[in-house]
Amino acid sequence: MKKIVLGTLAGFLVFAVVVVGFFSLSLSSAVCQPTSDLKIAATVDGVYAKDLKPKQLEIAEKIIGIGKARGRSARDIKIALMTAAQESGIRNLSYGHLDSVGIYQQRRHYGTVSQRLNPTFSINAFFKELEKVKHRASKTLLQVALATQRPDPAAYSSPDNNFNSWESLADQLLKGVVGGVSATVSSSEYNECLTEDGESNDAGGQTFTEGCPSNSPGSYRMMGNGTRIKVCKVNGIIVNAKIASKWQYLIRKAKSEGVTLTGGGFRTAAQQIALRRAHCGSSQYAIYKMSSYSCSPPTARPGTSNHEKALAVDLNNARSFNSRVYLWMKANAPKLGITAEVRGEPWHWSLGGH
Repeated sequence: MKKIVLGTLAGFLVFAVVVVGFFSLSLSSAVCQPTSDLKIAATVDGVYAKDLKPKQLEIAEKIIGIGKARGRSARDIKIALMTAAQESGIRNLSYGHLDSVGIYQQRRHYGTVSQRLNPTFSINAFFKELEKVKHRASKTLLQVALATQRPDPAAYSSPDNNFNSWESLADQLLKGVVGGVSATVSSSEYNECLTEDGESNDAGGQTFTEGCPSNSPGSYRMMGNGTRIKVCKVNGIIVNAKIASKWQYLIRKAKSEGVTLTGGGFRTAAQQIALRRAHCGSSQYAIYKMSSYSCSPPTARPGTSNHEKALAVDLNNARSFNSRVYLWMKANAPKLGITAEVRGEPWHWSLGGH
């Protein structure tokens, strides 16, 4: 990955060690370079501030770095930090309301799940929307955030989750960086950085190819629409050849960390219809037309389920969001583009999350 440096020393990675109030941060001035040696000296005021982890600080640094690289003002960057705190607690969440994911809980019209879970992509996407807000210097911080995110306004002003409560945290983060590091990244350089970082598949340097792993038998299955797909049997789970190597990686990594991943993958059209009949009703309307979320539990209409494409796996021992299997998957699978986005189903993991 090409490293882009902020400041005047091109070709060198410049670190600014900043002490901000109660924080002691090691802040890399390279937009695309992951931060190292982040640490918290103590705590600061605020609901989430006292619990900030190195990953959260790394995200905050990236927000500031990208904002400066795009030429944004300190006020714009403050809004970006406050919005990240409001939406996700400055965390890169693989879940959210409906199809929302990531730092800014962006929905599918922003991009693929993999893109929205990539911090560089999602932060740039946020700033692109913010830059469309006219006369924002004359608007309040809340008004700009609402115009950028377009949420239900009540979600940003409730007593227990108020957008303005994040201002002091954002100020403390900004005091150590904005004005202290000058950004001299050209748009062409930054676009190159975004392309590389936005498409990266971070799994400890692991690369994935389509096809069945050498020790996983392959075969062909027929989808309900007559399309033939190649599938592989990975640790007893039948998955699409497109994602077989990813699932093999996850299963092996989980095993090495004391977690066992088992479950069911590919589902025939007949099996999907049988599930709809059991979960939704026996009428033709219930089986083929009723909304997935009108069924109990929610069940995709025949022909629309990722199980029929062998792109989804329902994991055993992941029946709650507090289960060990779910928490392990949440920490590892999104890096491979495999996420759990179906509301109320911590066991359902698929490519793209559907």
